[in-house]
Amino acid sequence: MLGGVGIAILLLDLLVLRRGVWWYAFFFLPWWGLGRTPGPWRVCRRCGWKGAVYQQNLRQYRSKAQLFGVPLVCVGEARDSETGRVQHARGLIAIGAMPRGVIAIGGLPIGVVALGGLPVGLIAFGGLAAGLLFAFGGIALGGIAYGGGAIGLIAVGGGALGYAAIGGGAAGHYAMGGGTAGAHTVNYLAQDPVAVAFFQRLFDAVPPWALPDWMTPPPMMRLIGR
Repeated sequence: MLGGVGIAILLLDLLVLRRGVWWYAFFFLPWWGLGRTPGPWRVCRRCGWKGAVYQQNLRQYRSKAQLFGVPLVCVGEARDSETGRVQHARGLIAIGAMPRGVIAIGGLPIGVVALGGLPVGLIAFGGLAAGLLFAFGGIALGGIAYGGGAIGLIAVGGGALGYAAIGGGAAGHYAMGGGTAGAHTVNYLAQDPVAVAFFQRLFDAVPPWALPDWMTPPPMMRLIGR
């Protein structure tokens, strides 16, 4: 029954939403190398129950092309024949459960650019994203952070905490939003001239394409004369 539901959802997505097979490839690639196959039969010493012990069936693709000994593309997981330990994807482009690379995509990716569930990198996109320079996610931690909850030097989100914070609820040295807390604040009830001047300079330095309307609602922007 569950298989039929899954097939129905897949057909609905392909025929109605038209996201295409590529969307599913992107979603499932990080888990491509993980599977389970029955191992040798074992007998429980206490109850005498006999059953198969499942073990991970790991697969990994590594491109032949390399740069400084590192594969250009590495997808999936492998098992070290000597130690038995799992070898996670390592490459300039790495995709897997816990990949490491310049571009890393997966469950727990670490890279210069990281995308996934819990990404860590210079630039990070994901559910709980931590980026030294930039982070975008449900919860974002970074130099510049955009997210539902954002913490950073410059933080923009539903709830924002940082030196400069913009959001529905914002707390920082400079704060702008519906509800604010900080030394210099801008909200619908009061506009600190120091904060207004700071945010005007901040937005003048940011390209317009980097601040879509959903991040900076027009009513809020009018508070600082924009």
